[in-house]
Amino acid sequence: MDDMYYMDDDKLAKIISKFDMPIEKYSIKKNGEFGESEVYWVIQNQNNSAQYLLVNTYWHPGLKTEIDFYKKEGFNINKPIQRRTETLEVPEDKNDPIRKYLYYDLYAIFLIQ
Repeated sequence: MDDMYYMDDDKLAKIISKFDMPIEKYSIKKNGEFGESEVYWVIQNQNNSAQYLLVNTYWHPGLKTEIDFYKKEGFNINKPIQRRTETLEVPEDKNDPIRKYLYYDLYAIFLIQ
């Protein structure tokens, strides 16, 4: 992927297409940083108003630890969104407890309330 800090509609649509979530129109509601090289966007489904936390970070210590961190940062995480199996770069990643949630080992998406 290109610049990790940049997000436009095309890049957002490409990332969303890799995850098991409705492929519909999304808009960026908010963006920010957790720290060095840790960028996030709050995105919203334009059809049903569902909101998601899209993160771009090299830090993936495990799902529970990562979710706890985002909760401490003020995000009410409902659930992580897995990758679409057919879009995985390595098919065996569907069984990996961390990689099945990652795109390019950087992007992860969580449904938030």
